[in-house]
Amino acid sequence: MIGGGRRRAEAERLPVHFQEADAEALPFADGSFDVVLSTFGVMFTPDQLISFQRADISVAVSTPSGLITPIIADANNKGVAAISSEMKDLAARARDNKLKPEEYQGGTASLSNMGMFGIKQFEAVINPPQAMIMAIGAGEKRPFVVDGALSVATVMTATGSFDHRAIDGADGAQLMQAFQHLIEQPLGLVA
Repeated sequence: MIGGGRRRAEAERLPVHFQEADAEALPFADGSFDVVLSTFGVMFTPDQLISFQRADISVAVSTPSGLITPIIADANNKGVAAISSEMKDLAARARDNKLKPEEYQGGTASLSNMGMFGIKQFEAVINPPQAMIMAIGAGEKRPFVVDGALSVATVMTATGSFDHRAIDGADGAQLMQAFQHLIEQPLGLVA
């Protein structure tokens, strides 16, 4: 389902949370990362448009002192298990106020997951000077048509926000479509 930003997840369980898998899905586990990186690995500054050849993904973490976005550096070259382990470490150290500045400053794109709080859908605000952020909602069982028959499927919502000075809206739609495909075929994330 492309309309309305709704995304369907396969019922199979993987040993990672969606937020951890999303960091792998954003730069594409299927090897098509270079095309995506050239379009989405950008920052818009007052003076220039900066392109990056890496995916340093900022992931929102709630701490007692407020929100912070530790970075999964070079996410495009890491697997789901490595990203999961690193994210757990970064989140724990963020909550203990033990991150180094280079672990939360920068980033080429962001992820925010309110799904873990039961929020079905939200629109995340871009962290300047980044040009995009993806908002991940809760997965929940809903009626869904599968092969022409009504069934129950786990459905989640993902919303992309893009700075149109740096990323064309059609390119953003293609990213969301590719993300949908990866989430609907989750074994592709670990293959």
